[in-house]
Amino acid sequence: MDARQALQRLKDGHSRFFGDTRETAKRSVGQARLTAGGQKPFAVIVSCSDSRIPPELLFDAGFGELFVIRTAGNVVSDYDLASIEYAVTTLGVRLIVVKGHSSCGAITAAVEDSPTDSVHLTSLIKAIQPVVRDHMSIDAVTIAHTKDVARAIIERSTILGQVTDLMITSCFYRIDTGEMVWG
Repeated sequence: MDARQALQRLKDGHSRFFGDTRETAKRSVGQARLTAGGQKPFAVIVSCSDSRIPPELLFDAGFGELFVIRTAGNVVSDYDLASIEYAVTTLGVRLIVVKGHSSCGAITAAVEDSPTDSVHLTSLIKAIQPVVRDHMSIDAVTIAHTKDVARAIIERSTILGQVTDLMITSCFYRIDTGEMVWG
């Protein structure tokens, strides 16, 4: 599947989610068993770890359809980048989506420059802060950050930069309405 087809499939899946017409058979034990021989995901989703925004549900996807990397605030580590490279080079995925969301705790902490005793949380906050500008809303910072992460993924990976038919984009999910805004 090429990147444009994969993107349309995600958009169609979200339309089913938003319209409460999900294909629940995709999430059955029978479907899970069908993937025992291997996986063939059509998209990589880099998503925040927030428990309210599971990509498989928001995009009405079943077992083996999405290669999901979840990390607080969508901050991509070297390990996450290696996972993305694996999905693209080994599994043949041609679409990467960085999905942010409203009411993100990591983004809020970065905007408020929340003090913490955790060296790891401090590192996470510092990774988000370069996109923070005065008078930006949390949602505006989230959107700017997802676009920055999408750009950085390609810049940091020489392997991904060489894949000519690769598409990377971002989206923003509104928890309060269920709407998805694309990048």
